[in-house]
Amino acid sequence: MQIAYFIYQSSQITSSCFVDQSPTLTPTESPTLTPTLSPTLSPTRSPSLTPSISPSLSPSEKPSDNPSQLPSIKPSLVPSLRPSSNPSIKPSPEPSQVPSMTPSLKPSLMPSLLSTFEVQFEIQNGIQMEMRGIESMSTNEVLTFERQTEAYYAYFHNIFKDNDDVFGVEAEVFLTNRTSGDNVLLVTFTARMSYFTTDSSIAFEYLIIEPFQQQSDRDFYVDEYLKADDEYQNLRSVSSVSLRNS
Repeated sequence: MQIAYFIYQSSQITSSCFVDQSPTLTPTESPTLTPTLSPTLSPTRSPSLTPSISPSLSPSEKPSDNPSQLPSIKPSLVPSLRPSSNPSIKPSPEPSQVPSMTPSLKPSLMPSLLSTFEVQFEIQNGIQMEMRGIESMSTNEVLTFERQTEAYYAYFHNIFKDNDDVFGVEAEVFLTNRTSGDNVLLVTFTARMSYFTTDSSIAFEYLIIEPFQQQSDRDFYVDEYLKADDEYQNLRSVSSVSLRNS
């Protein structure tokens, strides 16, 4: 009784294992009639029997972005910190053994302050000048005379006269008296000056008189200074200046 029961159990297990593995009724997709690509008849390239170049033991350095067209003329023994952006192809010429210019015997700049004397606010009173062609002055002409005579003194000593002994002249002029005559006006004025000099022996009175000694300088003073502002249109000329004893 026990043996027959074991055979019945085994037959049931065997029949149940093959129920779920039956094939599908229709194929999922029809096979292609021809292959998609023709097979290659021979290999495209025969393999090399030996390597072309021996492999490098270490990798090469990174190539330069801007390689030079020509090699350097002479390599430096010690590398520079940074390469030059525009290296010179040819060496610079040798320096000249003979100077190109002869040194000047006269200094180009003003003399040293160590040998310079500064004179401040030196005053000269009683300076007289004849003004020919006029007999009076208006208020504007008085102001023009003072302002333009100050400017003429500075121009004459600082620019016009080629003299290194006196420079940096600043002048102030004050008209103090006017005396009318026959088509002439005698004016008296005071001048106060500050300046630098390398010659302490130069007399201050000479700086007052010198700009009016030459006729050409006096004509320049009349035309370019007194008549510059449409004043003194009837003025013909001026005399040299003199110092009145006080």
